[in-house]
Amino acid sequence: MLFVLFTFALLSITLFEALVILIILYLSFQTLKGRIKLRGRLFFPLVLHALSALLSTLLFYPAQLGKAIERSMFLLTYPFGGLLKVDEKSLLRFNFFLVIAGLLLIPLVLYRDRTTGQPAMIWGGWFEVGAFYTIFAVSSLSLYFHTKRIHYLLPFLIFVGIVFLTARRSAMLGLAFALIFFAILTLKSLSKKAFVGIVGTIVLGFGISTALLVEKDPRYKTALEVIGGKRDLEDETLNIISSYRWEIAKAGIEVIKKGL
Repeated sequence: MLFVLFTFALLSITLFEALVILIILYLSFQTLKGRIKLRGRLFFPLVLHALSALLSTLLFYPAQLGKAIERSMFLLTYPFGGLLKVDEKSLLRFNFFLVIAGLLLIPLVLYRDRTTGQPAMIWGGWFEVGAFYTIFAVSSLSLYFHTKRIHYLLPFLIFVGIVFLTARRSAMLGLAFALIFFAILTLKSLSKKAFVGIVGTIVLGFGISTALLVEKDPRYKTALEVIGGKRDLEDETLNIISSYRWEIAKAGIEVIKKGL
């Protein structure tokens, strides 16, 4: 099932979402019949998030209801993750599959970047490339530490480079957090050199990406000017730094005030 889901995710987001919907419907039916029990501490918080996202979108921005469903209801697959029974050999095959997929897609990503100015895979764009190649990077790193074969480090470095190619703040932060969590989860089995290597990759990547984004991204440039005292921290600068999420947050607070 893991192979099928991820293959669909790589080929088409429509096919992937259709499969997820079918899985949710089937598992919900099985749950109602009492054949499956919902488990997981995060299930009820995710339900609250899904309901609030759906209701607020339906009431105030119904045109985006489709995206609200994607970003809320799909999270309710979380408790069904425990139904997947995999052994060590299956996980190794899956990680190997991810690494091969990442390598095979590189020519397409670079071709799209050169011809359109935006790196992309079969579908999607900047953010999808950043998300998928973060997964590919963690998979190659996992294979390296499990097998102790150094040739898995080369794909890892290439995949990290692809994430930097997107020049997107969210993609780079996602990669950094993924590597941090990887280091924490495997801390007991990692050597000091390996741990230092992961931390070094994060620090080096953060330094390089920050230097690049200060030149290309007005958000980083504005943040640097605020830190340097060249600009005041006010609504305009906060909007630039946060991609206008500051204005959205203020509007959301006003909505809540009116509701109260």
